[in-house]
Amino acid sequence: SGRTGPVGEVVDDLRTLGRLVAAYGRGEYRDIPLDSLVMVIAGLVYVVSPLDLIPDAVPVAGYADDVVAVGFVIRQVHHELAAFREWEARSTS
Repeated sequence: SGRTGPVGEVVDDLRTLGRLVAAYGRGEYRDIPLDSLVMVIAGLVYVVSPLDLIPDAVPVAGYADDVVAVGFVIRQVHHELAAFREWEARSTS
């Protein structure tokens, strides 16, 4: 993404969440509890959905709710993200 610091970390985590769901959907990665998978999918859907708590058309605040939602999901599933990244590293070696 070319970004560093906290924003870069969140962007990286968001991309990792997407890769995790894709790998799960392909049947390649199943080592995640169902409740965590549901939370990840719900968070991703919330971010891409035009129906938000605060519409994206509202300057600044429109994206703030997306940031809060993604941050919450990342904090809740950080162990699963780390395990998935380890699995990816082993799978590509």
